Amino acid sequence: MSWLGIALFQEGNPRPILAAISRLEFGGGSVMEPFAETDRGIRYVAKSGESRYDPVEDYMEEKGWRFKEQMGSGLIFVKDDQTLVVETRQYSRHYILVDIPLSVAHGR
Repeated sequence: MSWLGIALFQEGNPRPILAAISRLEFGGGSVMEPFAETDRGIRYVAKSGESRYDPVEDYMEEKGWRFKEQMGSGLIFVKDDQTLVVETRQYSRHYILVDIPLSVAHGR
């Protein structure tokens, strides 16, 4: 299997991620697209910005959260007296995967 094949299958079935990437590229303006939901959160794919995490910070700011700091691949955000960590993972050279907690994704 080539390196491309390995990269495509690193998260299991690549179809949901590739469909989300297609929506990002051709859908018109979204900075992140959902591709799966888990019991803990919604998984998104995002284009890496000038700073890799720009799309995540923009999304969280829209939800009322302020970026505080980065710890490894986790981004720490604060809102009022709450703190949460958004986990990220590089998927390819141009895309990252982002796990947004359900409470944020559903606006609670």
